[in-house]
Amino acid sequence: MTPTRPTPDRARLSAVVGASVFLVLAGTAGATALWTAATTTTTPAAAGALSTELTGTAGLSAAAIDSEDYGAPTRLTVDNTSAAGLDYTLSLETTTGALDPTYVELVLWTSTDGTCPAEVPSTGTSAGTLAEPPALPGGTSSAEAGATTVVCAATRILPDRLFGTAGQSLTLVPSVVGSLTGTTWTTRGAGAAVTQTIAPAPAAVTNLMCTDRDLLDSPDTGGDGISLTWEDVDGADGYQVRSDTGQVLTETTGTSAVLAAGENPGSSVQIVALGPTGYAEATSSPVHRDPQTGLHCDTP
Repeated sequence: MTPTRPTPDRARLSAVVGASVFLVLAGTAGATALWTAATTTTTPAAAGALSTELTGTAGLSAAAIDSEDYGAPTRLTVDNTSAAGLDYTLSLETTTGALDPTYVELVLWTSTDGTCPAEVPSTGTSAGTLAEPPALPGGTSSAEAGATTVVCAATRILPDRLFGTAGQSLTLVPSVVGSLTGTTWTTRGAGAAVTQTIAPAPAAVTNLMCTDRDLLDSPDTGGDGISLTWEDVDGADGYQVRSDTGQVLTETTGTSAVLAAGENPGSSVQIVALGPTGYAEATSSPVHRDPQTGLHCDTP
């Protein structure tokens, strides 16, 4: 009997049928695909390596963050440089930094014309964090062979997370993982590293002056207790007057404060500047309490 010659379609199918097939192919665009088919599949294996590229991620870097507003939207471009269609997921790998990635929100949305707007839209975005990134938005989670996909992205510090993070930073590397539908064959395209750095706290108060109020010449400001003045600090939103143990005695947005004679701050008063990201170091002035006349400044 004359053997039956397999058809081209059957020959291609037989190349991917089996209990376990492993192919390691070198990528040509900076990504190497490890193709693993652990079960029988009818998906034909395309010639060449799976590969994808991710660009534009460096635009998500931000320095001296001092606001909970979104940064400028960034255009991320994903190129499917494979000979087959791919399904995409976004991966973020933290490399260094003390800033908690759960504090940083990441939003993604679809670009309608290949560009990104100046501001984050109020609808149509998907949100996650740098610890758990969101799913890629509809229309960008897969691409045909050779296709280019554009995603808009923006980050911000989540509300109520900014204060207390002064000077902290975080560096991570975003990647797009491309999967061949119906298989466990994947490829990874890494983008440029992203670094987010929080602005430092304000500088410490300078030229702190303490004066007994009963020594002031002006009758409008004379009286018991002490008067404190200092220089305005750049970037400060306000100031706290504290006791020597750190107890807050009063707060002000100006550069002066009065403590009554009955106050008991201990051996010194401390002035602390407050900024959006944290507290400055305290500046102190020595004081004492007289049993009869109350609180007074200690003169050098």
